[in-house]
Amino acid sequence: MIWFFQKPKTTCLVLRIPLKEKITLDRLRRIEKAESILRDFLGDSILFRVRDHGELAWLDFLKRILAVIKKKDGEKLRKN
Repeated sequence: MIWFFQKPKTTCLVLRIPLKEKITLDRLRRIEKAESILRDFLGDSILFRVRDHGELAWLDFLKRILAVIKKKDGEKLRKN
């Protein structure tokens, strides 16, 4: 699902929830918080999307971003 990398950095959070699933304020806030934590960790120049799948969060990003994540202190990310 690479197509979103041609999209703006910020889009409607509702689009991060699968079709036909219930949209709640709690889910939207959870997505917003996850993206904020990741943006603080990775920086503004890296484009990604957090998708809410109930008990799971999917992170969409380009493969080359894994190298950036590996270089950073993963412990800081896990604490959030």
